[in-house]
Amino acid sequence: MKSPQKAKSAQKSPPKSVPKSSQKSAPKSAQKSAQKSALPRKPAKSAKAAPAKKPKSTLKTSPKSLPAPKPDGYTLGPPTTPASSVTSAPDNVKKAAPEDSLRFALEAARLAVADKCQNVVLLDVKGLSPVTDYLVLATGTSGRQMASTADEIIQLGKDTDFRPLSSSGRQSETWICVDFVDVLLHLFNADSRQYYDLESLWGDAKRVEFAEK
Repeated sequence: MKSPQKAKSAQKSPPKSVPKSSQKSAPKSAQKSAQKSALPRKPAKSAKAAPAKKPKSTLKTSPKSLPAPKPDGYTLGPPTTPASSVTSAPDNVKKAAPEDSLRFALEAARLAVADKCQNVVLLDVKGLSPVTDYLVLATGTSGRQMASTADEIIQLGKDTDFRPLSSSGRQSETWICVDFVDVLLHLFNADSRQYYDLESLWGDAKRVEFAEK
């Protein structure tokens, strides 16, 4: 027979519990990431659209010595808007007969030449401009000479029943414009004449030849 001691040893003892220290725990970093993922996420901020860049202007800048691009009440080039929206002469201003308008435009051009203006050009803009029939373009040699020429042509208009409706830049040394309704007089200095280049703006207009006095 087996001894009582051996019988006791033969009995299976319950398994030893695994020490707590031997249990593998999840890394702390994994626990933190799990906690963060359980939290509600904040809505992502919508990215602000970058402001649109303004395109660089391709227009040439007017030198400081030049006048404003368009004096009040005057049209530089052919109108890009309907004729009904372009400023025209008041209703109480009567247009002269076509032959009288041409005669005055020729006399004004001749007077500009006689007064030592350079590159005097007479353009027929009938049917192209809603505000006038003729343009007289001239280049002056100085501000004083331009003003003197403008005064003489204004006096010519008064003597021939072509009183000026308005004028602009009489004290300017760069550009003087006088409106005789049927005829527009433009007196420029050399830089302004080249910069505005009205002959090109009115490229479809007919040039009227005239004999100098």
